[in-house]
Amino acid sequence: MDNKKSKAEKIELLREYFLLKNKLDGTNETIKILFATAYNKFGEENEWKQS
Repeated sequence: MDNKKSKAEKIELLREYFLLKNKLDGTNETIKILFATAYNKFGEENEWKQS
């Protein structure tokens, strides 16, 4: 989830997570939600050379 997304978008993503979690409650399924931050190791203004 991009930390620049609006609060409403973040809330909607969490809402979808909990809907899925509740739907699968009682099953052996594992639900995970992961958050990450993009990082450009080449510097803020430099091109991201992802290989």
